[in-house]
Amino acid sequence: MGEYSSDYFFDWLRFANAGMVTRSKIESIELGVKHVPDNTSIVEIGCFCGLSTNIIGFFKEAYGKKCPLFCADQWRFEGAENLNAFIGSSSFITHRQYREFVVDTFKRNVLMFSQYDLPYPIEMSSDEFFFLWESNTSVKDVFQRDVQLGGPLGFCYIDGNHTYAYAHRDFVNSDKHLVTGGFVFFDDSGDDSKWEVKRVISEVKASGKYEVIAHNPNYLFKKLRD
Repeated sequence: MGEYSSDYFFDWLRFANAGMVTRSKIESIELGVKHVPDNTSIVEIGCFCGLSTNIIGFFKEAYGKKCPLFCADQWRFEGAENLNAFIGSSSFITHRQYREFVVDTFKRNVLMFSQYDLPYPIEMSSDEFFFLWESNTSVKDVFQRDVQLGGPLGFCYIDGNHTYAYAHRDFVNSDKHLVTGGFVFFDDSGDDSKWEVKRVISEVKASGKYEVIAHNPNYLFKKLRD
């Protein structure tokens, strides 16, 4: 169990964000951040309202990690092809309103609880993000700061589109830049998961390039070789 996975942390989390995360997920994130190799960056694919973003930030602060955190999210949700359509069974909340609410909530959450070391949230798809990362492109984040993408990665948190095609590409793109000794965590990847991301887990295991560090039920891997 991690040093900071305690009742104190859950008290902090209760004020930092609405919502629930499991203790086991927090411990996996802690392991990845605590042991992230020096001179690397952390990338989070899919950040919703900023809960996991703030957890990563918490452990960066706790362990004195200076690696920058980049977040990639379009904030485009299922069924949102028409932003003026009502979301789900609602008769008054549109996809546009919901999206604006989520983006605003993310900003407020990280500005409050990660203000000491703000992440760099980039509003784009993970495919576009990694394309620009590959070319070391300078972009503006959601706070209108200029930031240059690119460089080695030490920890990748994959929590974007959970279909096989997207999750597979997110892993392949992460693996290109993840250093030996770095970590990759797949959300909703347990053996009993209803999401196709669990197919990617089988491929990672079969590659022989990664070691399972945690399985509780989501998978945290450590990269052994290129």
